[in-house]
Amino acid sequence: MRARHLAGSGNDSRRRAAQVATPGHKAILRTGCWQNWLDTIIWRFRSTTRGTRLQFPSSKPTTSICNDSDFTLTDVQERKWNLKSLRGKVVLVNFWATWCPPCRREIPDLDALYKRFRDQGLVILAITGEEASIVRPFISQQIVSYPVLLDPARKVKELFLVDGIPESFVYDREGRLVAQAIDRPAMQGFLNMLRQAGLQ
Repeated sequence: MRARHLAGSGNDSRRRAAQVATPGHKAILRTGCWQNWLDTIIWRFRSTTRGTRLQFPSSKPTTSICNDSDFTLTDVQERKWNLKSLRGKVVLVNFWATWCPPCRREIPDLDALYKRFRDQGLVILAITGEEASIVRPFISQQIVSYPVLLDPARKVKELFLVDGIPESFVYDREGRLVAQAIDRPAMQGFLNMLRQAGLQ
């Protein structure tokens, strides 16, 4: 089961996203391409064990699939990460929180994936809306090899229209959004997502 914050209607969420997606913000996601991506989804899979839903766009993604999406955040080591600068890599963006049980349970899977595929160009960006003072002590007690980014104002979370966690998005090497997982997928679900970006 996903952990959720109270949120407004879908239209309200999109309206809020449109309001914050302005050049003055460090975290920017152009919402128009997001809606077009939702319109192009032609395949859905629901796990019979976890209720996880994987979504994939059409096999030949077009420029409507959020090719211009971008955000910049700082990780717990105070390094800055920019999504668009990672073109040429396969990027898995994961929204999570320390207080979320399914998020905590998927950390070992994500770490195993990162160690398995990082030499093939996989980058995992785990994004939390919590403060560094909460995240750093938690991370120090875990085995987490991938970057953990801080989004305390939850701008990126809003722009991705995330209303429950965990939720994950995979971008291929050309910066195209190719897969999304709502809830916590099993390891095979993550592997299926990465396969859409060319990782085997």
